[in-house]
Amino acid sequence: MKSLENIYVLSGTLEAINLYMDSLETLKSHNTRDFMVYSFDKNNILNEVEKEMEEMQTWETSVLINEKTYNDLYANLCQKLREWYNKK
Repeated sequence: MKSLENIYVLSGTLEAINLYMDSLETLKSHNTRDFMVYSFDKNNILNEVEKEMEEMQTWETSVLINEKTYNDLYANLCQKLREWYNKK
């Protein structure tokens, strides 16, 4: 039976990762958009990481996160980008 587990990764600038290491809320409340979250199928991890590798290499560092954190940061990044776009 295929596992539904995913592996979740937060990539970003050192500033963004340091904010996250302080706390999830610190990163979410800060105005930085210098991060991205990724979700990889655990059963197909090599193929999926290969597809995202070029983009992931543009970031300074990455850390593993859990699914809830992935969902929270994905929503937070969408909100920040929407606010930024609407200001233009």
